[in-house]
Amino acid sequence: MEQPKWHALVCAGIRWRHAKQPARAIECLTQSIEITRRMPELREETGTNLNYLADLYLQEGMLTEAENAIRQALGMRLGSPGPGRDFAMDDFLILATVLSKQGRHQEAVEAGEKGLAMYRRFHGYFNPLVREVRQRVKELKQNRAQAKKSSRGLAPVKQVG
Repeated sequence: MEQPKWHALVCAGIRWRHAKQPARAIECLTQSIEITRRMPELREETGTNLNYLADLYLQEGMLTEAENAIRQALGMRLGSPGPGRDFAMDDFLILATVLSKQGRHQEAVEAGEKGLAMYRRFHGYFNPLVREVRQRVKELKQNRAQAKKSSRGLAPVKQVG
């Protein structure tokens, strides 16, 4: 059976990403998202593709584009009933990283804490993945503290990412 065009584009985007061709990967993912947006039954796939696109933009240093894509993914996921909302935990962590790299440390901590809370609800408090996310939030808080010191001329800021 032939794959739907949107799915073939996602697969091509993933292949281009692994081939270190980010511009081609972005093009494929953007085209796939354009298709899935027109199909309400593919809302979850659209959110997943926006998440993947945001992460790709983030890796390429395209922070404005990354923030826009991940906020769209979050809006879709949080607006969905049922299990699709659970994927917002990953979206919050990407958003936290983007905001931290933009120097928006308080917002980054808030996004990271929302993601951490969702991870705890979904995986349990003592899950190794939750410990990893907790560490990332701790780093975000350290960045916020360093940024405050730096604004007073005391220390440079280390970015999470």
